[in-house]
Amino acid sequence: MILYLYGDNSYAINRQLAAIKGKYLDKTGQDGDFSSYDLKNADINGLLADLRALPMFSTSRLVFAENAVGSKLSVEQIDGLISDLPESTNLVFVDYTPDKRTSIFKKLAGLKGAKRFDRLPADKLPQWVVAEAKKAGAKIDYGVARYLVEHVGADQWLLYNEIQKLSQAGAEITKQTIQSLSSPSFESTAFQLAEALIKRDLKKSLEIYDGLKLQGSADQMIQGAIIYQYRTILLATLDDSELLAAYKLGSYPIQKARALSRGVGLDQIKSAYHKIAQADLAVKTGELPATEAMQGLIYEIGRAHV
Repeated sequence: MILYLYGDNSYAINRQLAAIKGKYLDKTGQDGDFSSYDLKNADINGLLADLRALPMFSTSRLVFAENAVGSKLSVEQIDGLISDLPESTNLVFVDYTPDKRTSIFKKLAGLKGAKRFDRLPADKLPQWVVAEAKKAGAKIDYGVARYLVEHVGADQWLLYNEIQKLSQAGAEITKQTIQSLSSPSFESTAFQLAEALIKRDLKKSLEIYDGLKLQGSADQMIQGAIIYQYRTILLATLDDSELLAAYKLGSYPIQKARALSRGVGLDQIKSAYHKIAQADLAVKTGELPATEAMQGLIYEIGRAHV
């Protein structure tokens, strides 16, 4: 068996690897022969010889080989390894962020056992959270699951850990439980800042900004997040299918942006976005320090909205 698991969803890949390893060891017990290699750091000649060798103390072997793309292996070596691999050896190549332009990637991706793992779209995450909470012995409503995604972010590793923690607090995960036990992500807080600015709440905008600074967030990061949020709001308001496709925005962030911009005029959004772009340019050209530009921007948008 030769598999190739690749993609930017490290959570899904590692769950698949755990399932493969678990199934193998369940079958072989203590006689199982499992090993793992990082191909970027491995002795290539020794590795190739090792993989081609028959197992000594069991009837089969399971080998995980990470980072084939970007290693010193050549396509010819990959070809030779695949053709000479003993039937008793189960080899799983793994690449989390492969360069898809390389010959090795094209070779491995063309294998019958190749499988790509993409990040789960944001609008699919709440249902996944509901299912994972059930596995952990807890219950969570779909609306609360969506709030959890918004609160801690779309990283599945982080969400999985939060689900495990929250499920220990009670049989039902509620919004109140999340607020008391889970820290909001930077993206979530940045969205709250954009929301406060849209709603002309200058006091709350400054409080959220000060909180982000206390957490160690750089002004450039905060400004970049606000630019992203306002750009999404602007695109959602314009509702141009070609623009939405060009920026590769999914339905979930667009739905959030539309809800946030409801009742706000397009001219107001354009004006705020223009001020944000000007502040960003002032920082990049050295005209203003980042903190001064960020504080001035919040006051500028607040005054424009009053």
